[in-house]
Amino acid sequence: MILIEFAGALGAGKTVLHRHAREAMRERGITCQILHSFADSLVAKRRGWQTVARLLPVTLEKRLRKRLVEFALRRASLDFARLHPELWRLVRASQEGRDISRRDRTRVWSRFRSVAGGNLLARQAKPDDAMVLFSEGLVQRVTMLFTSESEVAPKELIHRYLDLLPPPDLLVWVRCPLEVSLERSIRRDLPFRFRGKSPEDVRRFAGFQFDAIEDSVTYLRSKGWPVLEIENVNLEESQSRLRDALLEFWSSQTERRSRP
Repeated sequence: MILIEFAGALGAGKTVLHRHAREAMRERGITCQILHSFADSLVAKRRGWQTVARLLPVTLEKRLRKRLVEFALRRASLDFARLHPELWRLVRASQEGRDISRRDRTRVWSRFRSVAGGNLLARQAKPDDAMVLFSEGLVQRVTMLFTSESEVAPKELIHRYLDLLPPPDLLVWVRCPLEVSLERSIRRDLPFRFRGKSPEDVRRFAGFQFDAIEDSVTYLRSKGWPVLEIENVNLEESQSRLRDALLEFWSSQTERRSRP
């Protein structure tokens, strides 16, 4: 399994390019999934699931499948914690010390746990001729652990997180100028957690996150991580460059893995 993570600031275009990459790979016959569709496929392969699914109303079947996906990710996150205990303890301890609401702390921790579980599931998957894309992988998640409209992310602590991460096969860094990303975010409708926030709070968050992502990816690149940088100002050009780069990367990876 080839694992590819995307990282980028709010409004940089991670989700749009991530979806385009999945469709572009599939059009060329490459098995390519995103995190939740990948976890969903694992549920669908469970013994007896197809029989159960046929007996249930469609809405109930979808609800049950969603719950099973959540359960699979949570269980895998516990295995991730056993494999990476120092990272897990550090994240838990540092989040407990943040001056944020209990609701926000629960949300941040839940998203980290879900991505960690999905990361491990992807690494444990058997086929080498498949690709899993994370629109927000572990790099994005640990960088976001301290990013809010009232906090400047502590770089030294985030670097400690990053040093403990299992690297993906490729990190796609989606970039664009801060003003462009902020304008896109406002134009397309802000994420739920920002509704009701003042324009100043949104701008402050976007600036803090932009700086944190830039620092994190620059740091990982200095550590030798494979990074593909996509400047996403013109979407059509960005999609074309990403598609060509991923196809080239796929070809090189499959050739390398096929060698005895």
